[in-house]
Amino acid sequence: MLTQLRQIAIRLPDPFKGSAALASLLIGLSVSSFSQPLQVEGHAFVQAGIGLYDVRRKSVSPMKQVELHFPTSFTGVQSIAGFAGSETDDSYLYAGLLHEFVLLKPILVSVSFSAGLYTRGTGIELGSPLEFRSAARAAWLWSSGFSLGIEIAHLSHAHLVESNPGLETLTILYAFPVRM
Repeated sequence: MLTQLRQIAIRLPDPFKGSAALASLLIGLSVSSFSQPLQVEGHAFVQAGIGLYDVRRKSVSPMKQVELHFPTSFTGVQSIAGFAGSETDDSYLYAGLLHEFVLLKPILVSVSFSAGLYTRGTGIELGSPLEFRSAARAAWLWSSGFSLGIEIAHLSHAHLVESNPGLETLTILYAFPVRM
């Protein structure tokens, strides 16, 4: 199963290199103006998942991720905070912004951008403890606010130092509302 998921991930286009991350975010925000925003009044969301870490290399390993989506602000953009850890003991603690919308009921789409601290275990050396994360997710949304989906994300330090190998993750995520 891991081999099959890795083969799928390798074939995926990399929308997160260079200025494409900004383009993805702008496209998502412009498309969202024609769609219904996700709103469960007074609720935040917890998103948890399992997946593959560093999917574009032979060093692929299992990973876990948990993320908190704070209640939507008046602009429709949510604050997020999260943690991801791999079986190679690499970890990433991050915070950022997320915009999600229902493109076609019941398909929920989200784009996010975060900054955070990366700690290397026995995995890839990313070149800097400061890393940026851009992600896109598609999920099936139930009327109760629960969702199940898949996310692809890219970590990179935007060439803050010379070496910038970056890495991609592919994660299956389950999200549920919580009252704050």
